[in-house]
Amino acid sequence: MDRKQRLIDLSRDATGDDGIIVAGDFSPKGTYWKSMTGAVAGGLVGGQAGTEAASVGAAAGGTLGTYAQSSQLPPVVILAATEQTLYLLSPENRHNGAANPGPLVPFGELALEHLSFEFKQRLMTRTVEITDESTGRQFGFEGERLGVHHMNDLLDFLVHHGTTAEPEDEAKA
Repeated sequence: MDRKQRLIDLSRDATGDDGIIVAGDFSPKGTYWKSMTGAVAGGLVGGQAGTEAASVGAAAGGTLGTYAQSSQLPPVVILAATEQTLYLLSPENRHNGAANPGPLVPFGELALEHLSFEFKQRLMTRTVEITDESTGRQFGFEGERLGVHHMNDLLDFLVHHGTTAEPEDEAKA
């Protein structure tokens, strides 16, 4: 089974909603750059002690940068959608990453008819700002454009669901 289908199946199992047609993995907006900044800082600090320490410092700094994000959202978020609903889920084991999330736990359910979206494409990430117009709550998510991340199908679904705006393409990082 491919990874995209696995995310859909895990989302269906967690919500009990067999109508889920698309799912993708995300991080809270800003996580990528905080992780990269932490990795660079850790590598520089570790580099003072030698090459191996630089590698350890970069890994530790990247991890700390990821968890330093100020969001109230979990570090890994799976967004899953039906034609009417957007589900917010996270791995049951918060130490599991996006590559192998394992069982999921729902922490939000939003009616698509009440949502507005703002999309941006940056050098290394695609982002979406979601606003629930019925409550005023806002959520910001990002997905890496490269690697094993599967967020494009979900973002494409949201772009074409009730909006005529295409994602904004930004050349800045």
